[in-house]
Amino acid sequence: MKKFFSAVCATALVFGAPAAAGAAIDGDVSEPIPLPAITLSPTTGPAGTPITVSGSECTQRDGGDMSVEITAADTVEMMATAIPDNAGDWSTVLTVPDDAVSDSEITVDATCIEDFSNIQNFRSFRAPAGKAAEFDYAQAIFTVTAAPTTTTEAQPTTTTVPDGEVDDADAAQPVVAAPTFTG
Repeated sequence: MKKFFSAVCATALVFGAPAAAGAAIDGDVSEPIPLPAITLSPTTGPAGTPITVSGSECTQRDGGDMSVEITAADTVEMMATAIPDNAGDWSTVLTVPDDAVSDSEITVDATCIEDFSNIQNFRSFRAPAGKAAEFDYAQAIFTVTAAPTTTTEAQPTTTTVPDGEVDDADAAQPVVAAPTFTG
């Protein structure tokens, strides 16, 4: 049984089964391969903040068109598709929605995808015709902060009236009072 299991695992590795699932070879379970990381810049900010999301390693494997789908859980407004360069590097900008709640977290996900729909008569052991998710990136967290508060100081106002336009009847008149002593 041990040899059969080793042969199945070795066959799976040869034909492109992901090692991230923790393939067992000769009865030993290997550690899962860590997912590639995505980078957020900045990682905190108020609603309306543009976030640059970037990553790497999304390279062509079977001749399909490569893309990266970026989403944020529960936020329809934060979706984008990035096209990686030949080295597999990609970058795009998401904007935190204006109604994002301060002191909350937004989880950003990304998936590298190879699209075979433009390839006629595509045949592969790795993926059927159409889109195939190559791998997911490790999630990244953006923390929504409160909008910065701005305070303005009241400026004193002065009214200047040209001479002769003020009626003495409208002006305040001094009150003369006689002091009283109680003592």
